Amino acid sequence: MKISVQLVIEPEDGQPVTAKPIAQLKCADLTVDTLGLTLAESKSILGNLQTELAQYQVTDYIDEQRICPQCDRPQSIKGHHTIVYRTLFGKLCLKSPRLYVCSCQDSDSKSISPLTRC
Repeated sequence: MKISVQLVIEPEDGQPVTAKPIAQLKCADLTVDTLGLTLAESKSILGNLQTELAQYQVTDYIDEQRICPQCDRPQSIKGHHTIVYRTLFGKLCLKSPRLYVCSCQDSDSKSISPLTRC
């Protein structure tokens, strides 16, 4: 028997539903050793789930932060860097943009990194 595990994301703002594959398992004949998940399978599933969920959350957050809160214009991207976030399931390498501060804002800095503020 094959079992597929998926992450289904249903945004509240009318965006399309997204299904991301997390794992595929092959179950052998039932014995005491094959009942349920192995530790390796469960770590793999949770690690993959966390990676996909975190990437979705980061993308959604960055999309929100790109819009200037004062004038509602999108802020330009200056560049990208990677932020490493350590979790119980390993490291998450998150792609983080640097955004130019909008000209309508009074700020000492010329760019910001939204992920470093959350």
